[in-house]
Amino acid sequence: AAAADGRTPAHAAATNGHPDCLRALHALGAAASLSVADADGATPALYAAGGGHVDCLRVLHALGAAASLSAAAANGITPAYAAASNGHVDCLRALHALGAAASLSAAAADGRTPAHAAATNGHPDCLRALHALGAAASLSVADADGATPALYAAGGGHVDCLRVLHALGAAA
Repeated sequence: AAAADGRTPAHAAATNGHPDCLRALHALGAAASLSVADADGATPALYAAGGGHVDCLRVLHALGAAASLSAAAANGITPAYAAASNGHVDCLRALHALGAAASLSAAAADGRTPAHAAATNGHPDCLRALHALGAAASLSVADADGATPALYAAGGGHVDCLRVLHALGAAA
């Protein structure tokens, strides 16, 4: 059963990093809940990636929720965006390995990509990972307001991100 906001026990398990609960829900007949979106359009995979729960991403994939690993919420945020925003390089690598590579450069509704999210929040390792995993072009792309990841890095005082972006050939 879902809460008023559409969140299910699968959302709660993924949010808090409990892959055994995801397996139990699947075994108990709630397999569909592993990929269902809440009222904001967010799947358990988005919450798992945002929390850095690689094991949950792998379990969701193994139990048939692979498509949810690249699914966008209502605002266009994907699991890759959530992972980059919170500095979870391991989740970016897992998403790539599990078939969600295209989402590593996918733009949200505001045009921001995972690279924008990483730069905004000061995660140079995520910028390196995005580049290495095939999302190099997104390091220079402008969002809907014309802002690049470098602009967000500079605005946040993230010198390390500026240096990484420059070293990787991204536009300033």
